[in-house]
Amino acid sequence: MTPAIIIIDLQKYFYKLATPKFENKINPNIEKLLQFAREEKIKIIHVKTVYKKDKSNWPEAYKTRDAMWCMENTEDCEIIQSALPTENETVIIKKRFSSFYETKLDEVLQQDKIDTLFIAGFSGDVCVRMTTMDAFNRGYNLFWISDCIDSLFEDYKKSEEYIQNLTKLKVVTIEEMKKLVV
Repeated sequence: MTPAIIIIDLQKYFYKLATPKFENKINPNIEKLLQFAREEKIKIIHVKTVYKKDKSNWPEAYKTRDAMWCMENTEDCEIIQSALPTENETVIIKKRFSSFYETKLDEVLQQDKIDTLFIAGFSGDVCVRMTTMDAFNRGYNLFWISDCIDSLFEDYKKSEEYIQNLTKLKVVTIEEMKKLVV
């Protein structure tokens, strides 16, 4: 197993939308996850959404809107304090729900011969789900780190069950992940 941790959309905009989910679950656990991964030298990739003010990278369905979330050069697109990357960690900018869509994520993973992804982030029913589907279609071994993911529109457990029915995703806690990679 050659693992990497993918952390999706832990940004201030999403924190504002779901503060209790971040404060009670994601923030304390993402710090534990990052500490472990850094100590064990596991590759960490942060993915964040950034839209341009000129609408050039907005999805077609949203181009008629006046505003978009996670606009470039705003506080909303900044990564939250508990998940800040270190200087040697990769940061991928995305413009769609999947972290693979027109990004270098797959190239970065293949370059490092990564075959297993441990996924954390927000939201299990949108961007985390779409990224997981695209990773499954590319043949990666997949794990969700359940104590580092929550959902925006549906109950987290439903997000988990839904994606497990479509993929070979396994769900683990941080403690269970530690046993798998050490």
